[in-house]
Amino acid sequence: MAWNPFRSGRSKPPREGQRRGFSLSSRLAATVLGVGFVSLVAATLVGVNAGQTLGRTIAEDSLQSLRASGSLDVERQAEYYRRMAEELATSLQAELAIQGFATALDALAETPESELRAVRQELIEAYKETYFEPLKEAGEAVQISDILTSSPAALYLQGLYSVPEPPVTDPIAVSDPGDGSDWTALHKEVHPVYRNAVTQGDLLDIYLIDAASERIVYSTAKGPDLGTSIEGGPFSGSIVTRAADAAFDSEGGVLTDLSYYAGAPEGPIGSAAAAVREGEQLLGAVVVTYDGATYTERLTSITDAVDDAIGDDEASDDGPEEAWDLYLLGSDGTTRSDPQSFLADPEAFLQDAVASGVLTESDAAAIERNGTTILVMPGTDAAINAASEGATEAFTTSSMTGASVVSAIDRLEIEDVLWFTVAEIGTATAAATVQTFQRILLLGASVFVILLAFAAVAWSKNFMRPVRIISDRLGRSASADGMGVEVAPVEIPGSSPIEFHRLADSLTAMGAALRSQQRELGEARAERLAVLERMLPPSIAQRIARGDLERLDEVPSATVAVVVVLGLGGLVDSGAGGDRRRLDELHAELDGIGFELGLDRIKVVGDSYFAACGHDRPYIDHAPRSVAFAERVAAAVRSMSRGSSVQLDTAIGIDSGPVTVGMSGGSRLVYDVWGQTVTSAHALARSARAGEIVLTNATKNRLPDSVQVAAWHSNAPEGEGLVGTDADSLWSVEADADADADGSGQPTERQEAR
Repeated sequence: MAWNPFRSGRSKPPREGQRRGFSLSSRLAATVLGVGFVSLVAATLVGVNAGQTLGRTIAEDSLQSLRASGSLDVERQAEYYRRMAEELATSLQAELAIQGFATALDALAETPESELRAVRQELIEAYKETYFEPLKEAGEAVQISDILTSSPAALYLQGLYSVPEPPVTDPIAVSDPGDGSDWTALHKEVHPVYRNAVTQGDLLDIYLIDAASERIVYSTAKGPDLGTSIEGGPFSGSIVTRAADAAFDSEGGVLTDLSYYAGAPEGPIGSAAAAVREGEQLLGAVVVTYDGATYTERLTSITDAVDDAIGDDEASDDGPEEAWDLYLLGSDGTTRSDPQSFLADPEAFLQDAVASGVLTESDAAAIERNGTTILVMPGTDAAINAASEGATEAFTTSSMTGASVVSAIDRLEIEDVLWFTVAEIGTATAAATVQTFQRILLLGASVFVILLAFAAVAWSKNFMRPVRIISDRLGRSASADGMGVEVAPVEIPGSSPIEFHRLADSLTAMGAALRSQQRELGEARAERLAVLERMLPPSIAQRIARGDLERLDEVPSATVAVVVVLGLGGLVDSGAGGDRRRLDELHAELDGIGFELGLDRIKVVGDSYFAACGHDRPYIDHAPRSVAFAERVAAAVRSMSRGSSVQLDTAIGIDSGPVTVGMSGGSRLVYDVWGQTVTSAHALARSARAGEIVLTNATKNRLPDSVQVAAWHSNAPEGEGLVGTDADSLWSVEADADADADGSGQPTERQEAR
């Protein structure tokens, strides 16, 4: 077919003698492919040559992350124990318990020697099996006098509690051995609370120590240290003594280093303590002890997560010497947690450690007897030197078993305790990372070349399409008739078009406007956060500021009190300004009582006032606090109604159990607490009579014996308002005759203590 110059989109026929060649699109594709291929080959060679350095960097970064995770986990666990000691020490119960136990212990000091002979012999037989023999097997040079005290009061108590009669064999389970002493009477009230704290807090023991007499006046576990002196008794100078002495000299909680303790010979333990004060007067200290293996468990969970992340197959190909390792060193250079390589194969670890010269034969035998390296296994010289010099960079060294590793060390200062987190990875594992990287790099380069060829062809055709259209349009406009005229080449000027300058100016103006808007938004967010923090708990305000509105917190144990103010409708409907002010005063009074006792107002719905304890702050005694709140509120409401035209009274329901805490309300956010516990408390309040405080069995079981309760049955028709509540397990708090005897509405001293 002849060439037709009138048809657009066609090129001119080649001139006679002109040689045909490749199209510009093909040449462009070939150029892109060639440049890409050469660049890829060069990058691949550089990447392969730099693989060793990159692999080490990857290994070091992984070590730093592992080290940081371990340090953070250890710090959180240690801080948990310290805060628990502080919370126990700041409780009013601790003040009363130390004073009461100290007085009762003085009375037991007069126990006749004739009554203690059989007790002493019984304790000797029991302690030989429980303490003396395990300590001797662990290599300790001990005598029975190092375990058994000579104090008459201590012997008396240990004979009652430390050797319980079957079927009860655990001293912590005994609340009342039935001897009728003042010490036992107080123990029966206090012990259930501290026993629950030990169980829920995963502790070994809780000690109450009297500062005046320097004696352990109470112990949850009832070991041979109960009733002994921390200054001159068989357990003086121990970890418990050091913790108490440090607490006496500190304004807050303290933490001690791990140590062996003859009163708990199962293995190394740790302790935390806090002073108990009444104003400026030092009464004593609360000391909590915990299993030293806790830190091993925490660090093991981290390395297990790392192994899961890299895959079981890759981890199994690496030998034991190449595995990830994470452990703690103390300031004395010995371990405070078991290395992961020891846990994987203790026998092989000890053999290799002795062969490498890090561990002596005697220390290896001690570790094998105790089943742990803690306080015995020394770190390598390189690790100890790096720790003392404060090194933060990773370095290559030998592990405890003599294997070549890359190591990183982090310094931990928790109170007065100095520990070091050591993270290690075998050099073979690091090299495997490099080899994997190189294989992936070469495979990726091959695939990339193939993809680049297809992409270059497609891109060149697509890129040339608008160029051909522009060229055709320019050619048609070169002459009036657009036919047979040689089209001059389009020259691109060296300077950028003015549109680019305008675009740059527009972008600059846009950027300035965006920055201004960002500043304004930041100020608005800060103002909004400040408002939220005044209205809500700080943690909830921060969550809303981050946009986290959907998460709910599940609190396993809290207490909800619902107060129905009877006669409130009459107060509101009376129309008197003074009575309306009384409504505000009423809510302020209830809020003040709740603040004193640790309860938060959740909401007010009509005549119902909802309050909760333990949902935001971890009060162990949230149930007694809520009952004390109910008693004081009832007295306060009756007192406020005196002299008013409307008489007010209360009906109160209390329940304990799990609650859900969070924001609700859709577009109108409300901080709320809800769940079956809230529903049950509200139903009880609606079913109670005027002046009654009704509580569930779950709340009753959390109360000390000093709170007098009686069985209660609803006067409402069957099933009405008591959905999900067993009416046969409901209780009412017996009225305190002294609660409002002076007409002031203030609780008595006994109510305050409760």
